[in-house]
Amino acid sequence: NYFRLTADVVAFYILDVAGHGVQSALLSMALHRWLQPDHLLDASSRPRSPAAVVADLNRAFPCSDDDTPYFTMVYGLFNEVDREVRLVAAGHPSPVLVDRRGPVRPVSGSGFPVGLFPDAEWETVRFWMRRDRDTLVLYTDGVAGVFGLESAEGMAAVAKIVEAADCSEKLGTTLQSWRKPEDERDDMSLVI
Repeated sequence: NYFRLTADVVAFYILDVAGHGVQSALLSMALHRWLQPDHLLDASSRPRSPAAVVADLNRAFPCSDDDTPYFTMVYGLFNEVDREVRLVAAGHPSPVLVDRRGPVRPVSGSGFPVGLFPDAEWETVRFWMRRDRDTLVLYTDGVAGVFGLESAEGMAAVAKIVEAADCSEKLGTTLQSWRKPEDERDDMSLVI
């Protein structure tokens, strides 16, 4: 999801709950409801650091003996004025930055998944996006598995996805055309 958090800042996230079925779906819905401005802004209505938000999620949604699933996520902030991005990757595949005139590169390493370790800490990564040149792509492991995002070929495939992103029908077709019949049928989600 993504939404305006302040006049200048857009918050965005992608998450993937471990497992399948009702329990995972309920946790996903609870997380969506938790990721609202009252948890994301400080007392002065300024955006909180992504690392602090993920740490709060870790305390609010711990794995327990009753098999509560953990989850992975990327949570970030985009300042539309200075084009600064601040984000945390918590056990989730690293976002990639697509340079329309150059290479595709991973943005950051991945920290611990959320909910597994009570004292886990995350680091906020900062970078700036160039107007009309850079595109940030977040994706779930279902996309990473199909495209082999550890390889140069996989990174080139991401660039093709971004090119197709101007039309959601074309994007869906592109994603499906890259999926092989033998690929595991994991969910595929993108935020571009």
